Order: sequence, then C-alpha cells, then structure tokens
Amino acid sequence: MSSEYLILDDAECGKCRTHDDVVMDEDGDLICTDCLFERSCEEMFGNEYDEDDE
Repeated sequence: MSSEYLILDDAECGKCRTHDDVVMDEDGDLICTDCLFERSCEEMFGNEYDEDDE
C-alpha cells in the first residue's frame, strides 16, 4: 500500500520542525517525509527490533 503526497513549500514539520519535504498526512497534520517514514515503520513493525526484558 503506497500513498502519494504533495510536497508543501514553506511548511514546517510538526514533529521535528524541519522545512524540508513537508507533506500533509491523512489526519491533516504537517509532517516531513523522514518523520512520516519513521512513523510508518513503527506502525508496521512496532517493537519488533526492541530488546525484550526476560
């Protein structure tokens, strides 16, 4: 599943405050493509790579 996003000029990422490659996500929030990718990976893989305490 892939979504296309329009890069917004002069917009600021709501998470990291960068102005590079900022898009609007499905919820209407401004987010850069790096943060969007990171969030998507966390949603898909969760804590799969975190070490579990045993």
